[in-house]
Amino acid sequence: MNDLAKGGLTKGTGIGVGLGSIAVAGPVHGLSSAGITSGLGALGAGSMLAGLFVAGAITVGTVYAINRVVEAAGGVGDLLKTAYAE
Repeated sequence: MNDLAKGGLTKGTGIGVGLGSIAVAGPVHGLSSAGITSGLGALGAGSMLAGLFVAGAITVGTVYAINRVVEAAGGVGDLLKTAYAE
Protein backbone atom coordinates (compact mmCIF):
# COMPACT_ATOMS: atom_id res chain seq x y z
CA MET A 1 0.00 0.00 0.00
CA ASN A 2 2.82 2.38 0.82
CA ASP A 3 4.36 1.87 -2.64
CA LEU A 4 1.00 2.51 -4.30
CA ALA A 5 0.51 5.73 -2.35
CA LYS A 6 4.08 6.81 -3.04
CA GLY A 7 3.66 6.19 -6.78
CA GLY A 8 0.39 8.08 -6.89
CA LEU A 9 1.77 10.99 -4.91
CA THR A 10 4.96 11.37 -6.93
CA LYS A 11 3.49 10.83 -10.39
CA GLY A 12 0.39 12.90 -9.73
CA THR A 13 2.46 15.79 -8.45
CA GLY A 14 4.87 15.53 -11.36
CA ILE A 15 2.09 15.60 -13.94
CA GLY A 16 0.39 18.51 -12.19
CA VAL A 17 3.56 20.58 -12.05
CA GLY A 18 4.37 19.82 -15.70
CA LEU A 19 0.89 20.79 -16.89
CA GLY A 20 0.85 23.82 -14.62
CA SER A 21 4.12 25.07 -16.07
CA ILE A 22 2.71 24.77 -19.59
CA ALA A 23 -0.55 26.48 -18.61
CA VAL A 24 1.06 29.58 -17.10
CA ALA A 25 4.24 29.94 -19.19
CA GLY A 26 2.85 31.54 -22.32
CA PRO A 27 1.07 34.81 -22.97
CA VAL A 28 -2.28 32.98 -23.15
CA HIS A 29 -2.91 31.30 -19.78
CA GLY A 30 -4.92 28.11 -19.36
CA LEU A 31 -5.27 24.67 -20.87
CA SER A 32 -7.03 25.73 -24.05
CA SER A 33 -5.36 24.98 -27.37
CA ALA A 34 -3.97 28.51 -27.51
CA GLY A 35 -2.73 28.27 -23.93
CA ILE A 36 -0.97 24.94 -24.50
CA THR A 37 0.70 25.99 -27.75
CA SER A 38 1.83 29.35 -26.37
CA GLY A 39 3.03 27.68 -23.16
CA LEU A 40 5.06 25.09 -25.05
CA GLY A 41 6.49 27.83 -27.25
CA ALA A 42 7.45 29.92 -24.24
CA LEU A 43 9.06 27.00 -22.41
CA GLY A 44 11.02 26.04 -25.52
CA ALA A 45 12.15 29.61 -26.29
CA GLY A 46 10.15 29.68 -29.51
CA SER A 47 10.09 25.97 -30.37
CA MET A 48 7.11 23.89 -29.30
CA LEU A 49 9.12 20.67 -29.64
CA ALA A 50 11.81 22.01 -27.31
CA GLY A 51 9.04 23.17 -24.97
CA LEU A 52 7.70 19.62 -24.88
CA PHE A 53 11.13 18.35 -23.81
CA VAL A 54 11.42 21.09 -21.17
CA ALA A 55 7.98 20.23 -19.76
CA GLY A 56 8.99 16.56 -19.69
CA ALA A 57 12.20 17.42 -17.85
CA ILE A 58 10.24 19.47 -15.32
CA THR A 59 7.89 16.53 -14.76
CA VAL A 60 10.71 13.99 -14.37
CA GLY A 61 12.63 16.32 -12.04
CA THR A 62 9.56 16.84 -9.88
CA VAL A 63 8.88 13.11 -9.63
CA TYR A 64 12.51 12.50 -8.65
CA ALA A 65 12.48 15.27 -6.03
CA ILE A 66 9.19 14.18 -4.45
CA ASN A 67 10.46 10.58 -4.42
CA ARG A 68 13.55 11.71 -2.50
CA VAL A 69 11.48 13.70 0.00
CA VAL A 70 9.16 10.76 0.66
CA GLU A 71 12.11 8.38 1.09
CA ALA A 72 13.84 10.80 3.47
CA ALA A 73 10.66 11.05 5.53
CA GLY A 74 10.46 7.27 5.86
CA GLY A 75 7.43 6.71 3.63
CA VAL A 76 4.11 8.29 2.83
CA GLY A 77 2.54 7.37 6.17
CA ASP A 78 5.35 8.97 8.18
CA LEU A 79 5.31 12.00 5.89
CA LEU A 80 1.58 12.52 6.52
CA LYS A 81 2.00 12.01 10.26
CA THR A 82 4.72 14.66 10.30
CA ALA A 83 2.67 17.07 8.17
CA TYR A 84 -0.43 16.80 10.36
CA ALA A 85 1.29 16.58 13.76
CA GLU A 86 -0.06 18.98 16.33
